[in-house]
Amino acid sequence: MELIYKINEPIASEVSISGGKGASLAKTIQSLPVPDGLILSCQAYQLFITPLLPKINLLLSDKKQEIESISNNIRHLILQAPMPESLIHSLSTMLNNLQLNDTALAVRSSGTLEDMPGAAFAGQHDTLLGIKTLPHLLDAIRQCYASLWHTHVMLYRQHLNLPHTQASMAVVLQRMIDVQKEEAAGVAFSVDPVQGSLSTVLINAAFGLGETVVAGEDPVDEFIVDRETLELKQTTISQKKNAIVMVNNGTEILPLEPQNKSIPSLTPEQCKQVAKLAISAEKYFDFPQDIEWAFHDGKLWLLQSRNVTQIAPIWTREESAERFPNPITPLTWDMCEAGFHSSLNFSLNLMGLPSFNGKWFGMQDYYIYGNQNAVSLYSNRLPTSMMNDLPTY
Repeated sequence: MELIYKINEPIASEVSISGGKGASLAKTIQSLPVPDGLILSCQAYQLFITPLLPKINLLLSDKKQEIESISNNIRHLILQAPMPESLIHSLSTMLNNLQLNDTALAVRSSGTLEDMPGAAFAGQHDTLLGIKTLPHLLDAIRQCYASLWHTHVMLYRQHLNLPHTQASMAVVLQRMIDVQKEEAAGVAFSVDPVQGSLSTVLINAAFGLGETVVAGEDPVDEFIVDRETLELKQTTISQKKNAIVMVNNGTEILPLEPQNKSIPSLTPEQCKQVAKLAISAEKYFDFPQDIEWAFHDGKLWLLQSRNVTQIAPIWTREESAERFPNPITPLTWDMCEAGFHSSLNFSLNLMGLPSFNGKWFGMQDYYIYGNQNAVSLYSNRLPTSMMNDLPTY
């Protein structure tokens, strides 16, 4: 394994090399408009962390210390540690070769455990935006590595019974899209997981960089687009306050002009473009997608794409009436439910499909109901590779 890969190298689509987020981007860039960049492989993390492991293991073995204190000490150790010279040299060379020197980059953590069955590490690690110079990049990479040891991440690993030192981290260095204060960015879902609609695309948008939308702390606009016709069906415009824009080695929050606070961040034509991009990502991954996108200079970019694995339920007795025809006591269902959903996700993963993070079956008034939306989300998703293994007659 190399220390650094270009983001468009097919081999970088392996999770063991690039982590969950990096592997997804490396696959996406093959067919969709994704900004270029680099991926520091998990091998680079191992090279960095190996000299620190004796001290880390000593801290982890201290049963008298609270986990918050252990986390703080490990992260301090990582943030103060020097980068290996071989990694610095490789990074400098790759930045030069791709003409990414003095170019604003998004530095994104990409953990190897993000997409493992039953886990939800995505979003728990750090991302830093608008980083330019090599010294600042090295600091940002260290911060990504340190985020693997946040208290909440360590507690989550403990909850899943995963050894702390088993976790590894790749880092994505991706060219930033310089979204201006009057331009828009945000997220989109190729199906609407909030309303439980499989026939519409849900778009959330705001002015400036999409972190405003991703963070979920400020008001954003919402657009609902019909998947078949790409017609804008519903618009909810919020009273927006600020826009995040890039500055030297970082970002800045700027207040919007009064006349721009209540105007739509997207035109109907732009909504159509975003919806088409979300649907294209779904077709490419053969599964509904949650994407991050951005407009700049009239071009639409795809920044990230991940599977939609939860959707508002529609409960029916259609399928479940055969499986569970009679009333069931709550205690019996409590004993069965966890095992059923665990075995369900195990089966889905064997088929190369993502885990479902909601409820496939649920109890109402002592009867078991099936989530029709869950069935629809996964129906006709059997991977082509498995179809090829089926016998022919």
